[in-house]
Amino acid sequence: MIAKPWGALMCKNLIRSVSTVLIVTFACLIVGCNSIPVPEEKKPYIGTWEGVGFHLTITDNGGVDYRRVKGKRSTKISGPLKNFKGDDFIVGVLFFTTTFEVHQPPYLDGGDWYMVIDGVELKKVAGPLT
Repeated sequence: MIAKPWGALMCKNLIRSVSTVLIVTFACLIVGCNSIPVPEEKKPYIGTWEGVGFHLTITDNGGVDYRRVKGKRSTKISGPLKNFKGDDFIVGVLFFTTTFEVHQPPYLDGGDWYMVIDGVELKKVAGPLT
């Protein structure tokens, strides 16, 4: 029987440990990607909303797509809806989340739906007219 060098055993154990961590991390990400469907009392949030430099789409199954241009900066977030906290809603995976501060929840004004997020008035341009 030939003994393996100590370095080869260490390398094999390190590779096994790293592989295990990667598999567990990947599994957690997949589990964390599940969005919640929009609750019945929040159905007016569903749809596509636009305002100055602001685009937001919320689907009934909890998908969120957000784009914002402010000066030379642009932000884009696409992810699952995780939760509602009052009127605000949280989007993201595991610990990587963004809270959208809703200053005024969806309201009907003259036949059109509006909502105010982060100080920007948004108008619903597509989606259910709940």
